[in-house]
Amino acid sequence: MKNLTAALLVFLLFSCAGSQTVQQPSPPPPGCWLLQPVIYRLRQSARLEYQGKKEMLEGFMELDLTKDRAQLVIFNALGLTLLSIEIERHSYQLPETVSGSEDEAPANRRKQQFAAAVATAVQHIFFSLNSDRKNYCRDNPSTPAEFNGTPPRLTRISENRQKPTWIVTYHDYDNDPANQLPGRIILQNRKPDYRLTIWLHKAEVM
Repeated sequence: MKNLTAALLVFLLFSCAGSQTVQQPSPPPPGCWLLQPVIYRLRQSARLEYQGKKEMLEGFMELDLTKDRAQLVIFNALGLTLLSIEIERHSYQLPETVSGSEDEAPANRRKQQFAAAVATAVQHIFFSLNSDRKNYCRDNPSTPAEFNGTPPRLTRISENRQKPTWIVTYHDYDNDPANQLPGRIILQNRKPDYRLTIWLHKAEVM
């Protein structure tokens, strides 16, 4: 009986080992909208959810995918400008805020924190795939991507971790093949914990 049990165990172990498959990351299709050498002018709205709060934002973006650079202006629900910022693949710039008094310093720090969060979100959503394209040739991308549909369209990118700190999903693609952009993009971030939903209302190629 013991020999039979041992034989079954060995059989099961080898069966499992033989059935395991290693999924290699597939390279992004050349038609992916984030890999096109174009400049987009985008109008979008966004909902930021954090610490049980929800904040609605509006914005205009010039997205230069030839240089991985974005110029973004963000407004609040009242139409007041909250931030004007230029973002590149690994950096960002905004007009320096000069504090005229000690009372203004906390506001400036909050603005800097908001600018850093916005820049990181834009880099994750719009620049990660192009930045990591060469690593797909080595089957070792740091931002694995998923594509679905015919033609294949980008639906997800994330950190290459078992528990990624950020995940971006792309939704609501138009059936019109001339319009390759998604209608809705969601960034789920864990550190810090927030969820950003972006709706693209208008896109023009410059």
